[in-house]
Amino acid sequence: MRISFEKCVSIIFDAKNIALFCHTRPDGDSLGAALALKKALIKAGKKASVFCDDTIPEKFESFGFKNHFLKEYINDNFDLFIAVDCGDLNRLGAFSAVFNSHKNTLTIDHHLGHDDFGTFTYVEGLSSTCEIILNMCLKKGISLDDSIATALFIGLSTDTGNFKHSNTNKNTFAAAQILAGYNVDIAEINRKFYNENSIKKLKLLGLALTNMRSFFEGKLCIIFVTQNDFNKANASMEDTEGFTDYAVNVDTSEIGVCISQSNQNSFKVSMRSKGKNVAEICRHFGGGGHIQAAGCVMCGFLEDIIEKIVRIIGDYVWTDSLTF
Repeated sequence: MRISFEKCVSIIFDAKNIALFCHTRPDGDSLGAALALKKALIKAGKKASVFCDDTIPEKFESFGFKNHFLKEYINDNFDLFIAVDCGDLNRLGAFSAVFNSHKNTLTIDHHLGHDDFGTFTYVEGLSSTCEIILNMCLKKGISLDDSIATALFIGLSTDTGNFKHSNTNKNTFAAAQILAGYNVDIAEINRKFYNENSIKKLKLLGLALTNMRSFFEGKLCIIFVTQNDFNKANASMEDTEGFTDYAVNVDTSEIGVCISQSNQNSFKVSMRSKGKNVAEICRHFGGGGHIQAAGCVMCGFLEDIIEKIVRIIGDYVWTDSLTF
């Protein structure tokens, strides 16, 4: 059931012991929102724990994220479960079943294509879930501190592509101004998240760019990373973060796609656009996301997956012959 902002805040702060859940392959928004909400709840006299069925990327450790995220569920008589920045139940990974079985659950998200799972759902189309959490803290009069502000700023920054994506607006900058009033090391955040790369990531990027293909006179650009590429570069899925930008930033490109092989017949697909609705395209394949940034998982052989993506994008975007 979809609820109002006021009802959402009431449910959260009426609870006494809360379990927070991040999505798999966690990004700055999911991790930042969960950590900031945990610390805000503790400030409000609550108990809170955060669970994530995935490894937290190393770059988050220097910003106070280490040791806050549990990979194994601990039954601590929680009276409320909250999934943050998670568009569908399956993205909770191994925690999907335990979340779904709890009698009192809440989902907080900024993706308008959110699949309404859980007892209660609050969705607001802001720049990030971190912006929602900030508004909740302000609403409840919870005093921010440097660590909460840093976690929220990281989510705000990373989900807007360092304030360059179309989900950036005056409210985003107003939120950033509030957070920047604390001891947030913005220069270090920029260095870690946008400028610093490992050798293995750069080697993997080189292989991905070599694999680039273009379609529809360059309006669609696709890059892909195979298991063989991962092995050659000694890299992991985490190292593909940001690769889709290279496909969409080609001068003729209107849609960029990155296909990354996770196992023998499963591929993670990320799409970005300069205005086209890629969320609708990804929903066709069981995924979703934002209008200009979305993703899905596809199974099969690589060449078949590329063919399907090209056909669906061609039909939907440039011939309008496909109806969703």
